[in-house]
Amino acid sequence: MWFRIFISFCGLFTVIFITVYIVKVFYSGQLLLKLSRCLLLLAMMGSIFCAVIKLLFYSVTGTKRGLETNNIFGSNKIVKWDEIMEVRRPRFGIPNDFSYVISGKTEKLLLIRSMKNYKELIQLIKERAINLTKCKY
Repeated sequence: MWFRIFISFCGLFTVIFITVYIVKVFYSGQLLLKLSRCLLLLAMMGSIFCAVIKLLFYSVTGTKRGLETNNIFGSNKIVKWDEIMEVRRPRFGIPNDFSYVISGKTEKLLLIRSMKNYKELIQLIKERAINLTKCKY
């Protein structure tokens, strides 16, 4: 929860900074000279902001059918219990907080250790995934 609050404050200050920068460009009269720089800055900050928001509001839920992922943008993935082949960390252990659920179709679901009920979700995967071969989490 503290991480979401921190990122929300960072996003708020970033929006304020960009707004002040755009207003400064408009009042300085150098709009055409700095417009490309301003648009590039907006595109970079927007893409970073969307990626962080997508990760912050990401959740994995165990249902009767399998694992379902949800995020703020509404893109959902469903991996059925019989498709789950392994649970593993990223190569070289970087970053340490992540684990991946690999399905038979080589689809990856991201599990974050700081998620609520992470250990219960791993235990549920061990119980219900009949094709689970490796579980390194």
